[in-house]
Amino acid sequence: MTIETLTSFFLYCSLINFGMLLFSFAVYSLFRKPISKMHAKIYGLKEEEIPAMVYKLMAFYKVLIIVFCFVPYLALLIIGR
Repeated sequence: MTIETLTSFFLYCSLINFGMLLFSFAVYSLFRKPISKMHAKIYGLKEEEIPAMVYKLMAFYKVLIIVFCFVPYLALLIIGR
């Protein structure tokens, strides 16, 4: 595998994951009430606790994308020059 191939891989990996994060945020923003009710019922939590948990999960996912996809992409860009 060449550096160019790995750079492309991490670029597409970053774009796909950030796209999924944006899609999840949009869906949750549009359907907050039904999603919160459903998850509260499934997991036996209070409906008011769900939004904080969802946003923490999205923040954690964003950190994972940055650490495991975007940073390697930047490192490979630097190495490839």
